Amino acid sequence: MDVGIVLIVAVVLLTAWRWWIRHRESVTGAPYLILAALVLGLTLFQGWYGGEMVYSQGAGVAAAGKSAEPAINGKERLDKITRHER
Repeated sequence: MDVGIVLIVAVVLLTAWRWWIRHRESVTGAPYLILAALVLGLTLFQGWYGGEMVYSQGAGVAAAGKSAEPAINGKERLDKITRHER
C-alpha cells in the first residue's frame, strides 16, 4: 500500500512538472526522464509484487470452501445460467 501512495504522489508530481515544462515551452530534461523511468520501474515492481501476493501467497483470496457463501449456492447459480443459455 505504501508503494501505491508513493506512486500516486510521483505521478501527480510528474504531471505537474510536465505541464510546467509544456507551458514554459522548454525541452524535457534528463532529470524529468530519470524520474519518469524510476516511476515506471516502481510501477512494474508493484505489479509484480501484487501478483506474487495473490498468486503465490493467496492474499485477498478465500481458501477453497472458506468463502462467505456455501459452494453449493455458487453451483446452483451456475447451473441456472447454463440451463438458461441452452
